[in-house]
Amino acid sequence: MSVVLTPAALPSSTQNKVVNPLSTSSVATWEDAYHRKVAYASGAFGRSGVCVARAGRLVCCVREAGMSVWRIKRKSVGEEEDEGMEVDEGVVLPKEEGGWERVLDMELNVQSNLVAGTVSDDGKWVVVSDWHETKLFQLESLPNGQLKPKRIRNLTSILQPHLTPSTPSHSREPVSTGGSTFVFTPDSTKLIMASSVSAYILAIDLSGDAPRVLRKFEHHRLGTGLIGNRVVKGRTPVSEEEEEDSAMDSADKEPETQTASSSDDDSPSSTPSKTISTTITRMAISPDGQWLATSDLLSRTHIFNLDALAHHTALPSFPHRIHALAFLPSACSTLVLGLANNTIQVYDVEVRAFPAWTRHLTEALPHRFKHLHDPIVGVTFDQHEDAKEKQKGEGRTAVFWGSTWICKIQLDAGVVYGGFEKKRRRDGSGKKRKDVAPLPPPEAEEDGSAQTQQSANNFKLITTYRPILFADFIAPGELVVVERPLVDVLARLPPAYFKPKYGAS
Repeated sequence: MSVVLTPAALPSSTQNKVVNPLSTSSVATWEDAYHRKVAYASGAFGRSGVCVARAGRLVCCVREAGMSVWRIKRKSVGEEEDEGMEVDEGVVLPKEEGGWERVLDMELNVQSNLVAGTVSDDGKWVVVSDWHETKLFQLESLPNGQLKPKRIRNLTSILQPHLTPSTPSHSREPVSTGGSTFVFTPDSTKLIMASSVSAYILAIDLSGDAPRVLRKFEHHRLGTGLIGNRVVKGRTPVSEEEEEDSAMDSADKEPETQTASSSDDDSPSSTPSKTISTTITRMAISPDGQWLATSDLLSRTHIFNLDALAHHTALPSFPHRIHALAFLPSACSTLVLGLANNTIQVYDVEVRAFPAWTRHLTEALPHRFKHLHDPIVGVTFDQHEDAKEKQKGEGRTAVFWGSTWICKIQLDAGVVYGGFEKKRRRDGSGKKRKDVAPLPPPEAEEDGSAQTQQSANNFKLITTYRPILFADFIAPGELVVVERPLVDVLARLPPAYFKPKYGAS
């Protein structure tokens, strides 16, 4: 089932120029406006319920009360030789039967629907959780190619001491060891967990005989440095009344900072701070395993250093929630963020600043990309493509995707016009005219032709696959796209209860 939104303004209201909030048409009445279907998300909090293990070539899917794992078979020699063949964009290649096989299918005894789950990169660990309990399994490969899960049953007793609330009024309540999101380090030796109820972040070591909690962070629980939901530099803890007054006084002013504070300590605050309620929904680890980025429902993003197991900095909060988080493989300290309104931000966590080369990207996104009906769900990078472009003096290519589209963007391409402006426009006389190339940026006026051509080739979008549940690179130059076509869903539905017969006597 999908949620469908449609404007339903009265005809008399159109005299006041009621704006259609869905941006699907200019009218807002029921009979004239276009409806809009909300994009389906296979996971909680608008994210995907599918993930991949690159080294193990596994695809893991978490559903309501179970989990399935498939193995993606490697390409044959003939397919690898044909890998260099160029294919036009939007062309659907014939599907190959037997390109994958199911190796594990589990139904779990849970108290509520599963809200999070992931698999380690080497394919030896898998973790799933509902709102109340986290279950960790170690996977063993059998001779027939199937996977045998072995549950780590003492995980709950290991997590409980670190998640027990210190408030006496909550001492009798059962401790929830569930997680809202998980991520494994690239070497698969550590598991980073965000607790579902208390919004703690736990770093768990998996290299020993039993899991061991290395560190607990509670930065997402604290209201330090906040005015409303915005992170402000140098903000000290204040009372709730002063916080509301400050928020009202600064409502019409420019935010106090555009870069995060560089004086963040390992401790959240030197003085007690008000505890707030939130849920951590996104986490990402850099390819070298040094940096951890976390984001919550209040649009706050924190950066942690996993080498030192310390808090590094906090990003300024954005007006919209973050839907995608990922670090660049070619620059492990560069964090790419995709927001719910289809805008993009790039942040260098090492220098605690937004790089200057991202200014054109964030300020000159194409109108069609920002107004796609389906928001960004994820972002990924092709390390093979990134390495080739790096040799040419380029690089930083990202692949963003939503439920009905996939878009390839070169982040450092400068001004990003032309990729979508392919339709013919009409001039004032009503005649069709060809598109006029946009003006090059000031810094590219000397070699404007090369810069304009580079910008025109950016933002390549395809809508071949839909609805898309997941998209990620499982190997260099090998993108895995998981889709659930509507026709397949309809084919499994029961027959119609009543079928009218026309022309029958």
